[in-house]
Amino acid sequence: MSKGKTTFKSVLIGHLETQLNDKQAIPVGWDCAYCYGKHSGNLLKNVTEVQAGTSPEEIELMNAGGNVFKVIGISKLKKVNAEKIEAYRERGVIYIEVSSVMEEGKTAADQLAHPKFLGTCLNPKCKVCSGFLHSKNMMIIDSSCWKCDGQMKVAVLEKSHHYPGPDVFSPAEIEFARSKGALIQSNYSKTVGNAYLSNTCPHCNAMTGNHYLFTEHYTSAIYGYYNFERFPQGYYCEHCEEN
Repeated sequence: MSKGKTTFKSVLIGHLETQLNDKQAIPVGWDCAYCYGKHSGNLLKNVTEVQAGTSPEEIELMNAGGNVFKVIGISKLKKVNAEKIEAYRERGVIYIEVSSVMEEGKTAADQLAHPKFLGTCLNPKCKVCSGFLHSKNMMIIDSSCWKCDGQMKVAVLEKSHHYPGPDVFSPAEIEFARSKGALIQSNYSKTVGNAYLSNTCPHCNAMTGNHYLFTEHYTSAIYGYYNFERFPQGYYCEHCEEN
């Protein structure tokens, strides 16, 4: 890096080059825009060279092939630059945006560790549409029966922004829920007019229908009224399921 006026960009480049030359990682954490989860990793993974780039608001990170595969954008605005995000995504370049506005006591290194946006996901990609997959969890809740108040295990999946019951579980997920103590069986629902797989009370055989699964069990567990455990259940493609 050439000498000159000290700027926020030059400070960032100096930190990146020092860590790279010393073979030290730069830990980074971000809220993923693709799977809605939280990720963490090393900002310098696969980086072999740091360049100032042609734009005064950007820093280029090169890989072993001499190609730009990550770009750090510097902005004082609160809103991320959607046009740059899309432009770099189409080029297959990971775009990272950091804020040049620092809180008291923060450093440039802190801004790198907590970027406003980091355009990649650590989840695997769908073999059909090539989009990033979403993780899903099985929640087993120590709940109680609405009818007899007996203790029962309730199983529900956590999938991004929806929380389905056993009627959409895969065979493996049904067996897993049963192995954790949930009684899963087919019950007739007067509300929907047919039978479907649902959580069932082991004491009185009353079903926990989908209508109450979220409001009475999942939400109550999240707010601390019931104990629960989460168990990873792999990944799914939100895009392919919707289409």
